[in-house]
Amino acid sequence: MRSKLHVITILTTFLFLVGGATFAVANMPGSDLGNTYQPNKGDTLEKENMPKIYLGNTYQPDKGDTLEKENMPKTYLGNTYQPVEKPEVFITPALPDENVIRQGGDTFDDAFVIACNDDYHTGDPCGSYVSFIGSLAIDAGTYYVVVDGYGTDSGEYTLLVEEAVPCDDVLVPNGTPEIEPNGGTNSDPVEYDPRNVGSEAAPTLITGTYLADAETRDTDWFNFTLNEAMTVYATVDVSCGDPQLLIVDPTGSSILAEGTANGEGEGEELSVELPAGADYWLWMGSQVFSGDGTEFNYNIEFWGEELVLQEGDTFENAFVIDALPFTDTGTTVGYINDYDEVCPYSGSTSPDVVYEWTATEGIYNLDLCGSLYDTKLYVYAADQLTVVACNDDYHTG
Repeated sequence: MRSKLHVITILTTFLFLVGGATFAVANMPGSDLGNTYQPNKGDTLEKENMPKIYLGNTYQPDKGDTLEKENMPKTYLGNTYQPVEKPEVFITPALPDENVIRQGGDTFDDAFVIACNDDYHTGDPCGSYVSFIGSLAIDAGTYYVVVDGYGTDSGEYTLLVEEAVPCDDVLVPNGTPEIEPNGGTNSDPVEYDPRNVGSEAAPTLITGTYLADAETRDTDWFNFTLNEAMTVYATVDVSCGDPQLLIVDPTGSSILAEGTANGEGEGEELSVELPAGADYWLWMGSQVFSGDGTEFNYNIEFWGEELVLQEGDTFENAFVIDALPFTDTGTTVGYINDYDEVCPYSGSTSPDVVYEWTATEGIYNLDLCGSLYDTKLYVYAADQLTVVACNDDYHTG
C-alpha cells in the first residue's frame, strides 16, 4: 500500500503529436543549483553549517593530505558568496567593524586576523548558528574579541573564554588505511581512494586521520560504484575533533546525504537510497575550520543493503495510465532519484515516480495542479532517452 500526496491530471490539450507511442512520465521536484534562485530547494552544496567543499581549489602539503583553505572564495555551485553588513557587539569599546579576533598592534587598524567562525553550533544545546573558536594557539599579548551577527541579526549573547585542554586521542585505528592523495573533485587531476560497499554482516572498514585549523582542513574522498540499487549506510567513530560524513553525487557537486552533526569528539551516521549504475563519493572531513592542526584518528564502517524497488520507481515497473481523462494522487516520499532533465534547471536529487502511457495521436495536457511541493514534470519517448516535453514551474502561486 502506498500513501499519495502528489496529483496528476491529464486532460485534452498538450504539445506532443504522436501515433500509438508509449511514454513514461517522471514526476520530480525541481532543483536549481547555480541557476535562478528557487526557495526551499535544500540542494545547495555549501551551507554555513556544513563542510565547505571548494571545487577545484585545494592546498597540497608535502605529506599528501588534501587540505581546503578557509580564505578561498566560497563558491556556491556557480554563485560567489557576498558578505552582508552585520551589527556587532564589542567587548572592548570603539573597535572597527569585524567579526574576528585580532592581534594587538600600535593601533587596532594595524592588527591582523587571528581566527574567525560563523556557525559552529547548529541545533545542539548551545543553539542554532552559534559561533565557536576552539584550540586557538596564540602567543602572549593583547587580543580583541569581537561578537558579531549574521545579516541584521543582533541580541543577547553569552561569551566564554577559557584555556583549552588538548584532546587525548584514544581511538584505536580499525580498518584498511586511507590511501593518499584522496582529494576527490578538490584535486586536479581528481584523486580518490576506491572502495567496495560491504554488507551489514561484513562492512567495509576504513581508518584514517583528519585535521583542521583556522584556515585549512583535511578532506578524504572515497569512490564507490553501485551495480544495483541499494540503501547505503555509513558511520564514523572519533574520540577527538568534529567530523562530518557525506554521500556526494557522481559529479562531486551535490550532497545526497549528510551525517548527524553530533559535535566535538562524537561520531556520525547516515543512510541514503541510491540507484544503480553510477559512481558515488563517500566524503570525510572536519565539520568546521577550527583547531590547531593536530591529526586525529577516525574509523569508518560502510555497507549497503539491496533496495527492493516499489511499483512506479523506474521505467521498468511504471504505473500504467489505462484511460483518459486520468487523475491520480500519490507521494514521491520513499522512492529513489532515478532521473533528471534540464527544463531549464538541472541538478535535482529528489525522488521520482514514473507512469507509462500509450497515447494516440493528439494534443494533451499533463498537470500537477494541487501538488504540495515544488515539482518537476517531464515526458520521455518509448526509447526512454528522448525528452518530448519538460516543465519545472508553470504554476507559481
